[in-house]
Amino acid sequence: MQVRVDDASADGEAITFSPLALVSEARSEHGMRDYDWARYRRFCTAKTRRMRRSMGLTHTDATPAQHKKPRRSKRRARITPAQQSAAAKGTGNEYVARQIESSAVANSRPLELLLFEIEHAWAAAGEAHNESHTRNSKGRARRAVRTLTELEKLVEALASRLSVRDRGQVAAYACYMRAMCAFYSRASENVLRHGAVAHTLLTLLAASAKSGRDEALAHSFTDTLDAPMRYALRDEQIHATDVDAYASETATPELCEETVPGYAKLAEELESNKTTGREPVTLTWRDQTMVIRNADIIETLERVRVEEEALARSQRSQRSQHESRQRGQRERLSHAARNRKRRGAGVTAGGGGRDPYDRVLAALSDAEQIMRTLVDENAAALRQNHSERYQTAGTELRRAHEVILYRLLAVRIARNVRLAEEVEAKAKKRDAKAAAIYERRRARRSGSVAAVTQKAKAPKRARKDWVAKRHSKRALRSPRPARSGTSRERIVARSAAEERARACVEARADQRRLRIIPGINKLLDGVTSSLDVIGGLVIVEGEPDLSSLVEAKRHWYSAQQVLHLALAFSQHGLNAHARLLLQRGELYLRQAAQTLELADGAEEEDKHFSPHLLTSDAIASQNAVVTDVLRSVEKSLIHNGVGDAASLEASRGGRVLLGAAQRHVAFEEADLELAAQVSREHVEETHKTAAGTAAATAAATDADAMQLDTDAAPRAAPASTSADYACDSDSDSGDDEFTDAAYDPRNAALEEEELATERARRAGWFSSWFSRS
Repeated sequence: MQVRVDDASADGEAITFSPLALVSEARSEHGMRDYDWARYRRFCTAKTRRMRRSMGLTHTDATPAQHKKPRRSKRRARITPAQQSAAAKGTGNEYVARQIESSAVANSRPLELLLFEIEHAWAAAGEAHNESHTRNSKGRARRAVRTLTELEKLVEALASRLSVRDRGQVAAYACYMRAMCAFYSRASENVLRHGAVAHTLLTLLAASAKSGRDEALAHSFTDTLDAPMRYALRDEQIHATDVDAYASETATPELCEETVPGYAKLAEELESNKTTGREPVTLTWRDQTMVIRNADIIETLERVRVEEEALARSQRSQRSQHESRQRGQRERLSHAARNRKRRGAGVTAGGGGRDPYDRVLAALSDAEQIMRTLVDENAAALRQNHSERYQTAGTELRRAHEVILYRLLAVRIARNVRLAEEVEAKAKKRDAKAAAIYERRRARRSGSVAAVTQKAKAPKRARKDWVAKRHSKRALRSPRPARSGTSRERIVARSAAEERARACVEARADQRRLRIIPGINKLLDGVTSSLDVIGGLVIVEGEPDLSSLVEAKRHWYSAQQVLHLALAFSQHGLNAHARLLLQRGELYLRQAAQTLELADGAEEEDKHFSPHLLTSDAIASQNAVVTDVLRSVEKSLIHNGVGDAASLEASRGGRVLLGAAQRHVAFEEADLELAAQVSREHVEETHKTAAGTAAATAAATDADAMQLDTDAAPRAAPASTSADYACDSDSDSGDDEFTDAAYDPRNAALEEEELATERARRAGWFSSWFSRS
């Protein structure tokens, strides 16, 4: 396709044309990731045909083609090719040369057409080069250079309508393609000359980039120039190991001006257009910073940064709300904010309604997938071209991929921990609500009975003093009405009903706790799996303190997991199984404590997800919980026995729990019997220890009392006068003559007899009537 330049080409609207972005996207999406030259060539063929057809630049005349003539008869003589050509003239579909007029360019489509014609010829040259068709490869490379000249001519004509960065990209792309085509033509000198100038222009474009994607795009084209230039250096017998240093030395201002006319002015404009204050996209790992130079990952990392900031804001908001609730302060909201919060509470789907953790996980998952693809592509390129640049880039890509994977797994662990805490909190809230409902019903029932009793007592009339009117020699001291026993029966029935209701509430609470344990176990299993993956990363294995911290957290979460499973087994009556699980939990906690001793220096990584083992006593508190549950399980094991796991295997949920528990403990019969025996010994030892402690306490108390009596005995009472003695003797009565006397064991039988006589005297006439013989 040829270009015809007019004088009126400078007039018109501004045009945006970014050849590096267009070519990079097309190559990455249509086969060049795997170096599939044939696929990329077919794509360029289809695209150029489609663009020619839409722009009316096909090589046919405007007259419509005639319909196909009817099939000739077999009797008719066969015509020669010359006769056929002569007969076809004037019937349409004749070849017409087309040109792109610069004055007719209204947008970037003519530029894109020339660009993809260059790409088509370059792909054909690469395909022929791989098939060892040297002549065809050189011819296609020359065709790409001719079309490249036409593109430069059109860009020069439209220079006033293009930005300086677009013109710089066209110049860099032209030098880049000339170097690549010279490589197929085996012109090593041209490869080095055009490659050095292209390297310099791409470096200028990267320095003046307005975004991290543009910078990474320029660096990606610089990386692809490495292999051809190294081959040319070896072909020219130039001993240079650093391609960047060689390009900087070779690309003098004179060479650049000779290769790219107007290079000095273009470089000056690019320098003046440089954006100040833009920070490159980086990944930080402890004290190291990695600059990302790949365009495919830049946008994803930007999205990750935005979502992580949103997650941090959400966490701060939740933390402040929790603190205000703890202080008893109610959050004050305006009417609009309250309505917005009410509307947002019902959002369950869509991108705006997703949890902040889910949004961060989605962004990190995309970034991790892209980085894994880049690592695989770099490995494939390294297998084809053993280049030092590819080796260095591969090391950086693998390290960046592991950093992103670590962040992804850390957020996933934090999300699972938060979900488990929410499940437990909701379960506790439901239990508290059920208990409150039960207490309200109980209080309402008790209040109604009390109200009925008070209402019945209110209109009670005054009792007649019939005892005084009774003519009897011995009046009753305390007249009592007859008792039928119905009041006691009502009290007993009410107590039994309350016990049944309380047992029902507790049974439902146990069912709710059993219902949430499989979900919590699944979340904790995901946490331990993620920690296993983190522990296998190279960047973690190379840091002993961080590796020890990850291992300690894995043991801690394993202990948490077996604790929940033990509670479930205990509720199913399998106390021996629960005891074995709790023993394994104690072992996990001991391993966590031992491993944590080697984790000094990983305080910053300890904050990424809970528990914060280095700054809290999470292991000690968890050990106390496990010990308390173990003592309770041992008592239940003595009273209820070992239990049979057949009932647990009968249900689907029970099989899930049993399978999860068998990942930690193998329930052998000998181990179960030993657990029961050890539990009995522990409980007996505990009882003996408690009895010994109580006896020692009582003995110490008696010794203190005897010591006090011994100390008080030598004290002499003050001498009494005769008047005082007389007053004391007069004030004492016969009933109280033994009140101040010391206790005498010989009077015990007499006192018991007196108490029995008093009880018989106080008994009512109803009970005494039944006691008659």
